[in-house]
Amino acid sequence: SSLSYGDPSSSVVNVQLLDIV
Repeated sequence: SSLSYGDPSSSVVNVQLLDIV
């Protein structure tokens, strides 16, 4: 997972999406 991906407000969502993909 990468916490520094996308907006900080939706970092959790981005991290989960990156983990799934």
